[in-house]
Amino acid sequence: MELNWVVTGLIFGTASNLDTLILALAWGLRGGRLTAGQGAVIGAVTTAVTWCALALGRTAAGLTAAAALLGPVVLVVLGLWTLLDWLRRLDQPEQVPPPPRGLRGCLPLAAALVVNNGGMGVAAGAAGLPPLGASAVNLAVTLLALAGGCALGRRARGGWWDRAALPLSGALLVVLGLLESWWK
Repeated sequence: MELNWVVTGLIFGTASNLDTLILALAWGLRGGRLTAGQGAVIGAVTTAVTWCALALGRTAAGLTAAAALLGPVVLVVLGLWTLLDWLRRLDQPEQVPPPPRGLRGCLPLAAALVVNNGGMGVAAGAAGLPPLGASAVNLAVTLLALAGGCALGRRARGGWWDRAALPLSGALLVVLGLLESWWK
């Protein structure tokens, strides 16, 4: 197995979890904390769906060469769409949901966070990211984003974090798509 999947896996995990980081930062700014169990539930749900999406994309790429070629293109398009979405909403404040209550309260939140992982996962799987490795990296990045975001939010009040997540995520998807097409 080549080392380049680690690099692209980290880019994928980072792009997939910038919304998680920003959400955790917002909770931290409000003084909220997540328990280890809550982080585990969110991480497990998002990782399971991410693995399924990556496996689906990988399978589709194995069935037809066109899917393998389209994977990187879809990643670039998703990245550009994310950047355009950010530009459209520059003047609108984002609504932040309250921190979840209990382990059951984490399920709807995990479902909301996994929505973007699904589309990105299928495209990344078709582009060649291995499902198991990329999912493992995604789990680690998810847990770091949750814990680190809450901790940073409790220490920092306001700042550029909220405004940077969406364009940075879009740019990372464009880079990931370009790297995957280049490494093929």
